[in-house]
Amino acid sequence: MSNNSTLKVIVTGSSPAINHIITDIINRSGMDMIAVICKKDDVAVSKGDCVVLSEFILDNGFSPPQTENKPVILITGNKDAIAKPSAFGVYTAIKNADSGVEGLERFKKMLLDTLTEVKNKISTPAVTKPSPVTAQASEKANQAKPQKKLPSADKKTEVKKASVGKISVSIPPDIKERDIKLIAIGASTGGTDAIIEVVQKLPLNTPPVVIVQHMPEGFTQMYAERLNRICIMDAKEAEDGDRLREGLIILAHGAKQMRVYKDAMGYYIKSQHGEKVSGHCPSVDVLFDSVSKIAGEEALGVILTGMGRDGARGLKSMRDAGSFTIGQNKETCVVYGMPAVAYDEGGVSVQAPLDEIGDIIIQITN
Repeated sequence: MSNNSTLKVIVTGSSPAINHIITDIINRSGMDMIAVICKKDDVAVSKGDCVVLSEFILDNGFSPPQTENKPVILITGNKDAIAKPSAFGVYTAIKNADSGVEGLERFKKMLLDTLTEVKNKISTPAVTKPSPVTAQASEKANQAKPQKKLPSADKKTEVKKASVGKISVSIPPDIKERDIKLIAIGASTGGTDAIIEVVQKLPLNTPPVVIVQHMPEGFTQMYAERLNRICIMDAKEAEDGDRLREGLIILAHGAKQMRVYKDAMGYYIKSQHGEKVSGHCPSVDVLFDSVSKIAGEEALGVILTGMGRDGARGLKSMRDAGSFTIGQNKETCVVYGMPAVAYDEGGVSVQAPLDEIGDIIIQITN
C-alpha cells in the first residue's frame, strides 16, 4: 500500500459509466482511499492495492484481471459469484445496487466496508522520509510538468456548432428542413455508454433532449451529473415541472415515469411516481407515447441498445405521428433487443451505427 496509507483502488469492468459511478462513491467517501479507472486489459490494473471489477453478465469465459494476487472485489448480479466468489477467482463479490435510494445506500456501505476490510488487511510499509535533495528534485520535476489545461468555468459557451462526421445512411431532404423542437432517446442494457457516445457530440444549440435509461434510483442522479460534466449541453436528472430548452438534457428519475407536455410557454416534463409500463419505471414507452401526442413532426426519436421491447410501441407511435426515428443497428448494439423489436414493428425510419447517430442528429437539427 502507498506510503501515506491511502488505499489505491483500481476500478475496471465492462461499463465505463458504472465504473465512474463507483469511482465517485469511493472518492467522495472522505476515507483514506483513492479510486482510478483503468481498462481491464491495461497493465496499470496491477499497480493498485486492490481492484473493483464491475461485471454484470458473467459467462464461461469470465476471468478476473491479472493483479499479481491483489484482492479483486467483483460487483455483479450473479448469484453463484456472490455465494462462492473463490470459484470465480476473486476476493469477494458484492451484489450490484438494488433500485431506490435505500438500495444505493446499502450498496455504498457494503462497498466501502469491504474496501476498509481490505485496507486493514494490507500491511503498510514503513514511511521513509525523503532527503532534502530528493524533495527538492521532486519539487522541481513537478514544476517542470506541463499543467493540464482545465476547461473554463463557462464550458457551455465554448462550442456553438459541431462538425458533422461521415454518415453512411440516407436522410430524406425534407427531414433536414424540419424545425425539430425535441429529441427523445430510450435505452437499456449497454445504454449508459451508448448515450454518452451520442450526446457528447451535440452542440449547445441542440434542441432539448429527454432520455429514459433503465437504471436504479440514485444511479440516475450520478449518471446525469456525469453527463453534465462531459457534455457541452447541460444535463440534469428530471424534476417534476422542468422546462425544456435548447442546450438541455433531462434524464428520467430512476423511480418515476417521465412525460412531455406543452403549454403556452413551450415544452415541459412531468416526473411522477407511477406503475411500471412495459415492465419498467421509468419506461421508454411512456416517454415516447407522450412525445408522439405532443410534438409529432417536431420531434426526433432514438432507440438504443437494450434488452426486451420497451420503447418499440412508443417509437412506432412517434413515427405514426410524423416524427423521424432512428434505431441503433445490430452490429453496434450490446443487446439488439429494443431496437430490433422497434424495427420489426415499423417504428424505425432508419437504422444507423452508434457512432453516426450523433452526427445524424446534428445534421437534422443544425
